[in-house]
Amino acid sequence: MIYIGIFVLVYNKGYQEFDDVLASVSTKVKGYSFANKTIAGDFPGIWDVADYTVPPQENNAIFVTTNAILTYDQEQTKCPEAVSAKDFCNNDEDCAPMTTKAGGNGVRTGKCVNSSQSENKVCEIYSWCPLENDTLTGTPLLTSAENFTLFVKNNILFPKFGVSRSNILDSDLKRCRFNASDPTLKFCPIFVLNDIVQFTSNHFDDLNKMGASIQIQITWDCNLDFDESACLPKYNFKRLDNNRTTNVSEGYNFRYAHYYKVENVTKRTLIKAYGIQFDIVVQGRAGKFYIIPLMLNIGSGLALLTLSSIVCDIIMLHIHKLRQFYRDKKYQNVEEACQLLKNQEKNDVQDYGATT
Repeated sequence: MIYIGIFVLVYNKGYQEFDDVLASVSTKVKGYSFANKTIAGDFPGIWDVADYTVPPQENNAIFVTTNAILTYDQEQTKCPEAVSAKDFCNNDEDCAPMTTKAGGNGVRTGKCVNSSQSENKVCEIYSWCPLENDTLTGTPLLTSAENFTLFVKNNILFPKFGVSRSNILDSDLKRCRFNASDPTLKFCPIFVLNDIVQFTSNHFDDLNKMGASIQIQITWDCNLDFDESACLPKYNFKRLDNNRTTNVSEGYNFRYAHYYKVENVTKRTLIKAYGIQFDIVVQGRAGKFYIIPLMLNIGSGLALLTLSSIVCDIIMLHIHKLRQFYRDKKYQNVEEACQLLKNQEKNDVQDYGATT
């Protein structure tokens, strides 16, 4: 009875019917950073949200650039392969035309040429030249990225109950910033990037150079037997790429390009962007009183009580050290029972004769 009453009905809310959440998420980042180079050119300037948020919209995710390697004025032409590709040669025969090398940057032209980076000769390639030098040096490019703010808008629906909620409450969004320890601000949907990183037990300076992947989990655990206004989100944060055993493919990065034409020649600026990928996961469940699950749980509990008596009998008859005593008391021999019945009838007759 304790199991049925406390665990099944109270703890597991066996008196309620449940529904899983349906959710939509949209995001927006705000903030500016001054850097010594920009996408527009190799000169100091401002990075705004259109520069560091690529792509502008993703499904339940957003990427914020914190560092970048910029290669300007690339065009499709011929140039020596990079020394890092180790495509060394002594003559043209070592560079079979229209072939590639694993880890290389283009397609061989068939010529062996002097390297622009060392005294060794390398194969010439068709590629976007000049080639990218993807070695990170110095401090991260966007030094103010830790102060950027991330706005997460989350709308949910429990279709079985027809209840919809939003994580945007009646508060001043221009001033509020998420604070897990504040009873009001812990529901604010605007987060400072540095705070998010700290919630994952990391430091922003440790990941803004190479990037990272962070999950923002929004949980809706709602009891609709109470007022719907009590159905509020809970936020949790976790770094997903926190692999301390290897430095291979560390952080989070990808490449993209901006194309333009100069004197009818197509050129591009290649950007290798390092940054934080925020993946937003919404989960939740709502419960509401319903008579059918209550009766089903009570019925299954009563059936369990019946089963418990059978189990107890098995233990007492076959396992317990006093099983023989219990067996003697539980079962009565038929012959003994008949003799007792005859004696009882005989006594009844004698008692009747004495009274008459």
